[in-house]
Amino acid sequence: MATIYLKNPDEKMRPASTTKIMTALVAMESLKPDTIVTSSKTTEAIGKTIKLKSGEKIGFDDMLYALLLESGNDVAFALAENYAGGYAKMVENMNLKAKTLGMENTLFKNVSGLDQYQHETTAHDMAILATVAIKIPLFAEIVNTKQKEIKTLDGNTSHQLKNTNELLGVVEGVKGIKTGLTDLAGQNLITLVDRSGHRVIIGLFGSQNRFGETKKLIDWIFSNHNWESPPLTH
Repeated sequence: MATIYLKNPDEKMRPASTTKIMTALVAMESLKPDTIVTSSKTTEAIGKTIKLKSGEKIGFDDMLYALLLESGNDVAFALAENYAGGYAKMVENMNLKAKTLGMENTLFKNVSGLDQYQHETTAHDMAILATVAIKIPLFAEIVNTKQKEIKTLDGNTSHQLKNTNELLGVVEGVKGIKTGLTDLAGQNLITLVDRSGHRVIIGLFGSQNRFGETKKLIDWIFSNHNWESPPLTH
């Protein structure tokens, strides 16, 4: 991975819902694809939710869509509730995973990204995380989905999901990844762009216009950068 442009890459920032990238990775490592996720505490979630009702049973893959598209905090809590060892263990493993990946300036305190003391990361660390996550086929497929309907196992309840990334399907080559937004974090956006096989990950934190600024960065990169392969060595 080559770096094109950096500005304050190691400044501590609040990740907001970009946290859910790590939530998804840790969940996928523990919960099996055929896991049925149910929760009794989802109504306690604050912030953005998909309005899960206590007792709803939904397949694991569909819950990942709800986590990464609609950014439901109630979904993050439900996954943690179904995680082996529960909420505290999931947060612990999120931090262990961060250390394993070399995310030296990251500390997770919760699974959803709500503002919390010392729940922080850097643009550099989140670029590392996004680079790892996007190599997972299911993750890549989910974050590149514009909208989806999911249903409970009994079919009685459905949730309409819409990707919170407004650039997806609008700006050429954008393949999604994750948004984040809280009062203290500001507007966050991690974006994958793929044009003619040239893949770029952009991490923008603390913005006041994340979609506009990211579009400007994409336009600048693909207008000014020369894509050259490193020379072959023998």
